[in-house]
Amino acid sequence: QCSLLPEANIGYLMKDMLRRYGRRLYLLERQPFPKASGGKPFTMSDAANQEPPRPAWNKDRAVGQMKPFDPEEAQHVRECLEVEARKTPARTRDLALFNLGLDAMCRASELLSLKVEHMTDHLGRVVEEFDVLQEKTGRSKTVTLGREARHSLQMWIDMSGKDVGDYVFTSIGPRPSEGPLSRMQYSRLVKSWAEMARLDRRRFSTHSMRRTKSSLIYKETKNLRACQHLLGHKSIGSTAEYLGVDKREALDLAKDIEI
Repeated sequence: QCSLLPEANIGYLMKDMLRRYGRRLYLLERQPFPKASGGKPFTMSDAANQEPPRPAWNKDRAVGQMKPFDPEEAQHVRECLEVEARKTPARTRDLALFNLGLDAMCRASELLSLKVEHMTDHLGRVVEEFDVLQEKTGRSKTVTLGREARHSLQMWIDMSGKDVGDYVFTSIGPRPSEGPLSRMQYSRLVKSWAEMARLDRRRFSTHSMRRTKSSLIYKETKNLRACQHLLGHKSIGSTAEYLGVDKREALDLAKDIEI
C-alpha cells in the first residue's frame, strides 16, 4: 500500500507501477496518493481502476488562429446587440463590451479589469483616450475610443448606476456580482454574439475581438509598427505573428499563381 511506504521507496514503486499499468497511472505521478472510497488507503487495484485522463479538446485537430471579424460581420453583430439592448436594457452591457473590445485591442484580462474611474473624467463622462496597464508586459498603452464605444459605455455606466470604483463589466441576472466577468464568461459571450449573427461560433474567440481592428489597420495601411503600438507588443515580430501577416501574404500569393 502506497501510503505505508517510506518516502525513499515511492520513486521505485512508481516506476514499477507505470511499467505494469501504463497510461492509467498517468495522474499518480503528479499527485499525492489519495485515499480510496471509504477512507481506506489507496491500493494497486484502486490505481488500476482509475479513469485515464481525458484527451485535450484539440487532440488530432488542426486548430489555427481564431479569425477576426471583418467589417460587415462586426456591424452585423453590433446591430444584433443593439436590438437585444432595446428589448433587455441590461444587455447594453454586451453592446458596450463588444464596442470597447474592438476599439481597445486589449487582452481579455486587461479589458475585464477596467473600472469606471479608468475611462471617465471628473464629471463621469467617458473619455476619448485613457491608459491601460498591460498585465503581460507591465507597461501601459493608450486606448482610443470611437463614437460607438463611448456612447454605449456611457449608456451602460449610467443605466447600471456604477460608481467610480466599480468594475465596468460585471455579471447581470438574478444574482449580479460586484466582481468583474471572468475570461471564460467573456469567451462564452463572444461565441454567443457570433452565433446571434449567424456566424460560425467555432471560428471566433476573445482574440478575434483584439485582432479585428488591428488586422483592418494593417490591411489598409501596411503599417505594422502602428499595429505594434496599438496591440502593446514588445517586438514587431510578435505583432506580425499575432496578426498572421506572413501567413496571410503567403496564402494570397499562392492564390494568385495558377499552374
